Amino acid sequence: MPRKLFTPAFLLFTVMFLASCGDGDSTASFDVTVVTQMAPYVDNIVPATATAGETVTIYGLGFSVEYTTNIIHVGETTTSATGYDIGDMESITFVVPDDAVIGDGNISVTVGEYTSNANITFSVTE
Repeated sequence: MPRKLFTPAFLLFTVMFLASCGDGDSTASFDVTVVTQMAPYVDNIVPATATAGETVTIYGLGFSVEYTTNIIHVGETTTSATGYDIGDMESITFVVPDDAVIGDGNISVTVGEYTSNANITFSVTE
């Protein structure tokens, strides 16, 4: 006797599963610009010293793929990210603002309501 490929139980399960997937009109209660719904983490900055106008890369985790929503704090100055990459480690880039204070300061990143660690030192030079 040939075996039936689709039994009524399998078809019923498939229909119920697909029906529970929704219609794509999600009312999710989280901000889709936040990757992990937790604070981002800054691991490293390259280069660790730069002048105004230079591009710097921040490596870490939990950045937004919508790079302009990553707000970078360079000491007391803030700027938005200019790029996002998910290579070996997640990274964002930014351009050191013209009004960044010369000297050492800490770098942190805010995404939505979450702010990263601020224990990485960055130096702005003339």
